[in-house]
Amino acid sequence: KIGGEDSDNISNMEERLEPTTLMICDIPCRVTLRDMLETISFQGFADAFDFIHMPVRSRRQAKTRTNLGYAFINFCSPKLAVSFRKMFENFHFDSQSTKALRIKTAHLQGRMLNEIQFSRRYRSDTHVSGSSS
Repeated sequence: KIGGEDSDNISNMEERLEPTTLMICDIPCRVTLRDMLETISFQGFADAFDFIHMPVRSRRQAKTRTNLGYAFINFCSPKLAVSFRKMFENFHFDSQSTKALRIKTAHLQGRMLNEIQFSRRYRSDTHVSGSSS
């Protein structure tokens, strides 16, 4: 049988298999979580994600708290993740840095797995919104 309820179930299953969590690489070290959130919001993705994690150096590791150059972000749907990747691949934060962002599919997928992984592993700036996974 083509179409109807069976095709809807297959479509939902395929959507769940597509990545929703991305790794943002080559973030300039001076960019803060707040900067990242403002930029994401300005580009139209304010309500598109439910988790973002950006590890930072501790005060013992550096005189100032800077990020480690990467972040993880989980989107509410695979389509939003694809749109974000297109928008932010090779994105430059400002003229002071020559770094261009690279966007990769994260190994861990989904908000819940990322929350578990990063809540106990790193000192970080983490932003979680909403209550769904």
